[in-house]
Amino acid sequence: VQRLEEPAFLLLGRKFHIRVFALLHSCEGSMRIYMARRGPAYFSAAEYAAGARKPEAQLSGGGGTGYSRTWPLYVEQVHVFQGLSTDDVSDLLLGQLRELCRDFLVTVSKPAKLGIAAYRLIAFDVLLCAHPERLFQAKVMEVNISPSSEFHDAQLRKDLARGMLHCLWPGHFLPDDIFEQVAVLSQ
Repeated sequence: VQRLEEPAFLLLGRKFHIRVFALLHSCEGSMRIYMARRGPAYFSAAEYAAGARKPEAQLSGGGGTGYSRTWPLYVEQVHVFQGLSTDDVSDLLLGQLRELCRDFLVTVSKPAKLGIAAYRLIAFDVLLCAHPERLFQAKVMEVNISPSSEFHDAQLRKDLARGMLHCLWPGHFLPDDIFEQVAVLSQ
């Protein structure tokens, strides 16, 4: 059971987390870190209540207990009615996720010796804060070094694969808008 910060960031009364994909690419003496601008969001099967012990209110995505959507579009649509513009939400959310991805990977490990032109896809499962002074502050629940790409949005799976190919071999694939470079580390 993941403990939520109060006030809990809920969408339509449900607990959720988002999965942020990061691509690490080791090439020519440096490591480049890219972050996907879209990814799956996993929602619980029941509405959340502080202190409740119902598994349906806690579990999200896996085992048929919840459902998934693609962020940031879903998050943006829900928050427009709360007085935030879509651009505000995108800027806040992506800014927090960029910072989390870059800081975590720079702080936790020295650039790995992945070999020439090697890569690794990792995923952060992230909870978001709803407090007005810390809106969209991202907290890492889990880091997956072998993340599953099994989620319901087939187009997102294709976009992630195309984006990875573009990052790894930029001259050979059409540019995409899903991944952005967030850091370059010297090895």
